[in-house]
Amino acid sequence: MNLEIEVKFSVPTDFEFGGFGITWNNLTVEKRQTKRTFTTYFDTEGRDLLACGAALRFRSSQDIDCEEEGTWTLKFSPPSAEVHRSSRFEFEIRAGGGRVPSQYDLVLQVFGASNPGFELAMLKAERSATVFSDSQGRHVIELDDDFVTVQRGTNEGSTFREIEVEVIDHGYRTEAEAIIRELLDAGASFAVSSSKLEQAIASSETRPYLTGLFTRYRQEVVADLNVFAGLVVESAENGVVLGNDLARALVVELSDETAKRFAEETVFLLAVNRANAGRQHGPWFSGAVARLCVDLAGELREGGSLSRLSLKFPSRAARRVSEIVLQKIVVFRDKGDEAISACTMLIEDLNSLPWKLLNGSDEVPVAFERKWS
Repeated sequence: MNLEIEVKFSVPTDFEFGGFGITWNNLTVEKRQTKRTFTTYFDTEGRDLLACGAALRFRSSQDIDCEEEGTWTLKFSPPSAEVHRSSRFEFEIRAGGGRVPSQYDLVLQVFGASNPGFELAMLKAERSATVFSDSQGRHVIELDDDFVTVQRGTNEGSTFREIEVEVIDHGYRTEAEAIIRELLDAGASFAVSSSKLEQAIASSETRPYLTGLFTRYRQEVVADLNVFAGLVVESAENGVVLGNDLARALVVELSDETAKRFAEETVFLLAVNRANAGRQHGPWFSGAVARLCVDLAGELREGGSLSRLSLKFPSRAARRVSEIVLQKIVVFRDKGDEAISACTMLIEDLNSLPWKLLNGSDEVPVAFERKWS
């Protein structure tokens, strides 16, 4: 899973920009040959991905009707206050265009989009890319200049031009901001649409419908759904949900009540199943967490929030562990990287507890109690 950080600009089709020469700000500049791509966007008939701030697309050098291999991309992100500036997660899979890859099945369920077979739009783009590389030859910034034609969709036949500045290496944000200033000085304007898809399907007739989609869920709910989707993708790509990612979700990313419910249910999963899961907890634990994310996401979409449950822990010791964890999560919340590191250690200790013994006991191991209570 890749984190895409980019700034979008709208420019007229005859916009002219002098460029950056061969070198710029100690970076090597390479202007690549123009490339034609075809991009088809899919969703459910109920537009469930759009409602959650997500998008599924297939991109190749040929029309989607061909079976040529291309790149499927699922993009998702929490709502942003700035339409033109986005930080979106991308889950990419190389496959043919005939059907949505099965690797997406579980994460699509987070958004309630189990059958995204409806074509929203198809775009043809002529892309001129300029790549900025550091002294080691690593690509750190990319500027993409796209001339787009809507081939299928609400605004079929319309054309527009869009420039994107993507920060590939987050250590070069200062240089990226300098590129952004040069584009603005040359007459470019920040984009008024958050994506090419929106420009393809938004019109005066469809705008009220789209506004209803984008307000189907509260922003806090959409943000939580996107966090759950990220954890599911980590499990799908790597076979494990890393403790640091889980800790970051609990400490920083999820809303308060969702984080508490997620923490309690995670401890409950360990208490009920860990005793029979063997010592290799990684794959089992990650799969269980991914399924939990899907279940909680469904409840969030349905009710708009997660209520606390009265879970039937197998022993007083297991319940006490849950109470300790919840107390620590409350303490950790919004306290930054140091708290994330501490929460990661807590998750590791949870996985190492002798759950088979705990489930028949009233007492929590003294070392765990002393360390975390």
